[in-house]
Amino acid sequence: MNADINLRVFPKVISKVYVILVSLHFSLFALLFYVKERLKERLRTDSGSGVLRMQERCVGKNIDLKLLGERVENFFKDRSFKIAKDRSASEYTISARPQRGVGILGRVIVKIRGDSNDFVIEFSTSGHSRSALKLGFMTTMFGGGSLVLRGLKSQEAVEKLEKEFWIFIEEALAHLVNSTN
Repeated sequence: MNADINLRVFPKVISKVYVILVSLHFSLFALLFYVKERLKERLRTDSGSGVLRMQERCVGKNIDLKLLGERVENFFKDRSFKIAKDRSASEYTISARPQRGVGILGRVIVKIRGDSNDFVIEFSTSGHSRSALKLGFMTTMFGGGSLVLRGLKSQEAVEKLEKEFWIFIEEALAHLVNSTN
């Protein structure tokens, strides 16, 4: 009798396991399709050259770097980031940590290096988005797909923020030309 019960339950268990495996397979396929399409989209970005700038060098504009740093701080504060700043003789560093609703994993770091007539503005991130992507891909069969999705959404939010940042910087530089006394 005990063997009879096992024979009746066994096909039901197998069919449920099969359904779970098939749904995981389709979920993985859909996720990989999304990633492929997202990478294609990234290759044809709407910026002129198709490349997002990570730094910009400015020469001969006579810009007050303290004022520029304050404007960069306000840029991030307006977008619900918490700001930490560090100022040395030749470098102004702004570390912006996003609040929960922003959708960015990790910090954004902006460094302004140089003097008023020759300086570099550098935009970088802490890399948490890429880490989430890598970990998510390695653990997809164990539910890591959500990490992949969070990582992709975070990278997308960083790219959008970076585009807005460089547009903001161009406008700020135009307003601050010859601002040192």
